[in-house]
Amino acid sequence: MPKLSIILVSYNTKQLTEDCLRSLNTYVDLKDIEIIVVDNNSVDGSAEMIRERFPAIILVENESNMGFSKGNNIGIRRSSGEYLLLLNTDTIIIEDFVSPIFEYLEKNKAVGVLGCRVLSKDRELKVTCWNQPNIFTELSFFTVEVIKNIYSPFAYWKNMQYWDHLSVREVDCVSGCFMWIRREVVEAVGGLDEDNFMYYEDTEFCRRVRKHSEYKVVFFPATSIIHLGGASGDGKEVDPKVIKFSYQSCCNYLEVAFGKSWQRLFKILCGLIWRVELCVFYLLKRFRPFAKKYNLIKWMLSKTEVKIV
Repeated sequence: MPKLSIILVSYNTKQLTEDCLRSLNTYVDLKDIEIIVVDNNSVDGSAEMIRERFPAIILVENESNMGFSKGNNIGIRRSSGEYLLLLNTDTIIIEDFVSPIFEYLEKNKAVGVLGCRVLSKDRELKVTCWNQPNIFTELSFFTVEVIKNIYSPFAYWKNMQYWDHLSVREVDCVSGCFMWIRREVVEAVGGLDEDNFMYYEDTEFCRRVRKHSEYKVVFFPATSIIHLGGASGDGKEVDPKVIKFSYQSCCNYLEVAFGKSWQRLFKILCGLIWRVELCVFYLLKRFRPFAKKYNLIKWMLSKTEVKIV
C-alpha cells in the first residue's frame, strides 16, 4: 500500500499537466507514492502525453467530461494510499511538500484535511483558505465584488484577510487545488459532492468534514506551491460564463448547507440588486466599462443555464 495517492483531474490541460508532473518528479521523492490522472475526455492529446512520457502514472480515461468532483471521486476510488492529495493540473511544485506534511500529520491525528500556502506565478499569496460562506458573503460577491470590483467587508472576513497566513491554524475551508485528506475522512463522510460539477465542491466537502466527523480542517503554511489558475478572478477580465456557472454552483451549495428557503432568498435578493444595477448601468452604457457591466448583469438575470463541457 502506498503512503500517498496524488490525484489530478485533467481536461484539455496537456502542457499544464505535463509541467505539473515534471515539477512533482523534480521536488518530491515518489517512493511510496502513486500518481493517478483522471482525464475527462480531453481532445488536446493529454492522455496520449501521459501514456508516452509518464508510463508509471495510473491513467484513467473517462468517455466524457464528468467534472471536477466526479473526476476526483473516480480517482479516489481507484487509489490505495493511506493519504489522498487532490491536486490541480495547473499547479507547479517548488519544494518537497510531502515530508513536512507527513511529519505534521503523524503528530496531529485529529487533522483530517490540510491545505498549504498557495502562491501566484508572481509568488504572491492567493486565497486558499476561508471562513464558511453564507448568504451575505455570496450576495456581496455576486452583486458587488464581481460587478463593480470594489472593496467588500464581507470578502475581508470570508477570505481571512485580517490574518497573515504565516501560522498553522484550524480553518473552515481549504482550496481544492491542493487538498490533503486522510483516507478515513472520505470513509467517514464520503467524497466530493457530484451535484457540483465544479466550484464550491471544496467548500461543501470541508463543511461536511467539520459537521459530520471529529476531524479538523487545517491551513499549513510550512510548505508552498504555485497555482497558475484563477485568471478570471484577478480583476483583469470577468468571464461571464464562468461567473454564471459559479453562481449556479453557489445556489447548489447554499441549498445543501442552509436549506431551500435560504437559497431562494439569496436568489431573490440577487435578482433585486441586479435589476437596480441594470438600470444604473443602462444610463452609463455608452461608456465601454459600464457597457460590459450592463451586459454581464443582463446575462446573470437571464434564465439560461450554463454548462461547462
